[in-house]
This record gives sequence, structure tokens and C-alpha cells, in this order.
Amino acid sequence: MLKKKNLVMIAASLGLGMVAGQADAATLDLTGVTPGTPGTGSFEGFLGGVSVTGSLVSGVSQFEIRGVGGGFANSIIDNSSPQFSDNSIYTPAQPLTDKVGYNMSSPNGGTARLQINFSEAVINPTFHVANLDSMMYDFSPTGGLSELSLLSGNGADDGDGLVVEGLIVKDANPLTIVGVSPAAPVPTNPTPRSAYGSIQLLGTFTSLDIDLLQNPDTTGGDGGAFTITTTTTVPEPASVLGLLVVGTLGAGLLKRKGKIKD
Repeated sequence: MLKKKNLVMIAASLGLGMVAGQADAATLDLTGVTPGTPGTGSFEGFLGGVSVTGSLVSGVSQFEIRGVGGGFANSIIDNSSPQFSDNSIYTPAQPLTDKVGYNMSSPNGGTARLQINFSEAVINPTFHVANLDSMMYDFSPTGGLSELSLLSGNGADDGDGLVVEGLIVKDANPLTIVGVSPAAPVPTNPTPRSAYGSIQLLGTFTSLDIDLLQNPDTTGGDGGAFTITTTTTVPEPASVLGLLVVGTLGAGLLKRKGKIKD
């Protein structure tokens, strides 16, 4: 079997480029955020080589995407977020990424639908959330989603912190709303604390549809943020064809040189 190194060398000798379907771990890199008015808002950026756009396709006046700023519920587009790192949840000491900030200000409930679109399909992306408290993220409208897998988080046996129930992410105990900035030291048991964690979406997606709503067990509002990471994208058909051509031509070249026997 031809190794990737051989394919790369053959492609170079033939003057062909290679487009990989798998890439290094990629983190959402925002290039712009448009907060709009409450009930509206959008953002755009890249996830590795995949372009990403997100917007509230149906909103409530109590929910808004926050603009760029220094607050923990504001968006950040210069890779200086205190909330996330590339491979871990909630690591204030590693400002390595961007984030989309939001605020749910109403005690009256309501649901906003956030749609996130990818220019190429992504496989099993990871959604990182912080300071969830009285908010719930319902991923059930997302087509092709088979399961939410909680990779890491601060949920614990004491009944507080982040939990996954089916296709919903929420705070196990939203009544302990503390409004602690995610940049602050993480509170420990039995101190009430925010909910934060990393949840992998199992499936292949060109879009995500997420219902953002207030936890019915509380009457408060909340602010927080999220980001997305992924390690795999689906290669374009042309890329797959190109690799097959390279492999076929490469096998012929190596056979001629006596490196592959019949």
C-alpha cells in the first residue's frame, strides 16, 4: 500500500496538489460579529479551511448575540477569549480562541433558533459552552444528529453543573445562578457555580440548528458564550478523485521503478 508520504512525493513530481479531508484540530476563528437588535444577530468566520456563518433565523426579543467587547458575555474575535482552549473546557489561563457571546435577559421565557452553516461538511464537531446557568441548548432540530456525547464538564454528583439529557444541554441546578465570570477561578463544591463543558455532536453536518431557551425551572436570564472545534472535514469529491488519480499514477511509477511487485 502506498503511504501518504509517497503520495505527496508523487503528487509533487506530477505537479498535482493534495487537499486533505482530515486536518489538524481546528477552532472557530471569527472574522466578524453583527449583534443587531435583540432577537437578531449573526457571525462569520472559519473552522480550519471551512467557512462558517451563524445567525438567529427566528428570535425572541429577550435573546441577543452580543457584540465584541471585554465582558464575559460579549463576543471576541482576536483569539483572546479567557474561556476556552483548543483541547479543554474552561481554561482561563489559555486564551487561544474566539467566542460568540450571548445574553438571555428575560424572565418570560421564549425560544430563539440559531442556525450555523458550514461551507463543507464537518464530522463530529465539538460544541464548547460556558456560563450556561439558566439557559438550555436544544440540538434536536439539527438533522443527522444521532447523539450528544459529553466529553468533559463540571457536572457532578452534587446536582450542579452541566449535564446532557438526550439532545439537550443544560445546567443541572439552574436555581443556583451565581453570574460568575468564566474568567474567574472555578468555584468548588458545595459552592453554586456556572455550568460549562464540551459536548461532541455525533454525525456529519453542513448546518446546525439549535433552539436557545430559558430553563423552565428558573425565572432568571443569563449571559454566556460558546465556540466550536473539529478535527475532521469531509473531502470534496474532486479531492477524492485527485487522490485516486495520484494513487493510480503513483503505483504505476513505483512499479516501473521496481518498488512494487505484481
